[in-house]
Parts: sequence; C-alpha cells; structure tokens
Amino acid sequence: REEFSAWSVGALVAGTPLAVSRAFRTEVKASAYLLTQCARRARSARQRPAGLKSAEGPRAQAALRYRQLLEEGYGVCERRAREKLQKLRTWASKKHHWVLSYVDEATRRAELEITLQGGEVQE
Repeated sequence: REEFSAWSVGALVAGTPLAVSRAFRTEVKASAYLLTQCARRARSARQRPAGLKSAEGPRAQAALRYRQLLEEGYGVCERRAREKLQKLRTWASKKHHWVLSYVDEATRRAELEITLQGGEVQE
C-alpha cells in the first residue's frame, strides 16, 4: 500500500516521477542529518574533558591527538554535508519553487538545531 504525502502529491502533479521525488527527499534529509550530527560531534570533540588539566604524559598526548583527529574528521563531514545541501539547492533552483523550498527548509532546520545545540552556524 502506498502512502502519499503532500510532497509526493505535489511532485506527481508537477510531473516528477515518484521515485525521483523520494530519492531527492532522502538525499536532502540525509544531508541535513549529517550536518547536524557532524556539527554536534565536532563541537563535542573540541571540548576539553574536565579531568584533562594538562597535556603531560604520553597517554594525555595521545588523547589530545585523538580528539584533534575527531574534530578534523567531523569538521570534514560537516563541510561535505553543507556542500551537498548547496549542490541540492543549486539543482532544486532549476526546478519548481516548492523543490527549492524543501531544501531551504531542511537547511534552515539543520542550522537552527546546530544553533540550539550551542554550535556556530557557518556560511
């Protein structure tokens, strides 16, 4: 049994094949999710643990290096998610206005969630 959302009906009315609209929505949602999660985890990696006062000793150095690698990795992940959303937005701008508004809304919600989590929104 098929369920049709307002998005699916709008896509069908505009002549977009349903499989394309589902793939597009999935891509947008996945990219927005990655953006919020990578930003959250990068921020968490940036925070210095309370028990780690100084970076003395090999274990403390290894822990700090590990946190730096995590921060870099999640930063790359966040950047790629932003780039993917921008590419989706560029593609959507050539389609119907509601396609573009879907990407814009997903991006706005992701940025709002990052802000509410205490992160910084990057442009």
